[in-house]
Amino acid sequence: MELFYKICEYIACFIDGFCGIVFLWLICGKKSEISFKIFIPCTLVYGVLFAFFPIQSDNMLIQVPALVGTALVYELVFLKGKVGKKIYYNIVWNVVLMLTNFIAVYGVVAVFKFENNIMLNPGSMERVFLIIIQKLLLVLCSIAILFYNNRHKLDYKQWIITIIQLVGSLSIGAILLNLYRSNGLDEESGIYLIVVAVILFIMGIGVCVTQHILNVQNNYKLENERLRSFISEEEQNIRRIEELYESSKIIRHDLKHYSVMISNYLKEERYDEIQQFLDSTVEEGLNNSTVYYTSDNTLNAVLNNKLTICKEKHIPIDVKISASIPENKSIDICVILSNLLDNAIRAQQDINKKLITVKIYSQNDMLYLVVSNHIEGSVLRDNPKLETTKDDKVTHGLGLKSIKKRVSDMDGMYKISEKGDSFTTTITIPMENKK
Repeated sequence: MELFYKICEYIACFIDGFCGIVFLWLICGKKSEISFKIFIPCTLVYGVLFAFFPIQSDNMLIQVPALVGTALVYELVFLKGKVGKKIYYNIVWNVVLMLTNFIAVYGVVAVFKFENNIMLNPGSMERVFLIIIQKLLLVLCSIAILFYNNRHKLDYKQWIITIIQLVGSLSIGAILLNLYRSNGLDEESGIYLIVVAVILFIMGIGVCVTQHILNVQNNYKLENERLRSFISEEEQNIRRIEELYESSKIIRHDLKHYSVMISNYLKEERYDEIQQFLDSTVEEGLNNSTVYYTSDNTLNAVLNNKLTICKEKHIPIDVKISASIPENKSIDICVILSNLLDNAIRAQQDINKKLITVKIYSQNDMLYLVVSNHIEGSVLRDNPKLETTKDDKVTHGLGLKSIKKRVSDMDGMYKISEKGDSFTTTITIPMENKK
């Protein structure tokens, strides 16, 4: 039994050592110029050294400087980042190590009424039980810090499952330990109980890890579906813009010939033929194909595309433009406008009074895109988050996300408001990029 207890103490020290080295490695990152053929063996060596000092000495005045110094040398030689950052996370790890020890010891003593001297001195089942709890807390705290540092978020369901697994494993371990103490079982039976408790701990952790992996994979799958849908919509928009752009180029080319013909008719004073020609050719072509609003062909294509849709759906649309779009922001602004108009058109389909207004103007070196549509009830009251009303909420509702992302990328501002029976979205974008 003495050998079993010693092995448990050694395993505990090695868990501390390797958890510390892996924690620092994951949080700081390996230096790019060091190959894994060198890095991995050296990491294993430092993990052993990190576990060596607690085994050799119980004196904290020796242990703490040795642990901090060993980890710092490892960080300086093999890990990237500034020295201050390395020292900070070195201290963080040692604080976590001490806090989990403190919480485990006094938590077990308070809950299970064990004696302090039994818990702190090697050579008892109670001590093995304490080691298991302390290492479990250490691993969970380390994982939580790594997740926070990498900006990963765990779903509340994952936290609930993790806590249930942890509490369940601790409860079963405590029950087995109390059975050992109250029934006067021999030490061999106690070892079996400890092994069962450890297996239950490992199974609990395995279930939590597996559930987290499945959750992450499911989130990736949903995100991929959203992105595929978004890309498909963007591709359709681009195709429509390209088609309209080609159509507009043809019409512009033809207008040159029309101008020549009209000029000749004017010289010959054939006014009736001019009127007839305009009625039958130019007016028809412009009404059916393209109306030019600005010198930006992409913006023209978007506006004419949405104008055609509004005509098909019998939605009045009023467009007023008094500013030119910066050339380097044309695509982003046109995608934003296209999404805003899609949302406005969708909002007009199920109401009686329909109206969409578009204003594009500049003021104080800022470009303003203002899109308004008629409403029959308060949108901000009934749907403050502007969530999609489509049945397929996974693959829809991405237009608003696209708008906000592009506006943010251009250092712009996004604002929504209601006044009377009008819902308005105002996009403000700097005419020049901020330096």
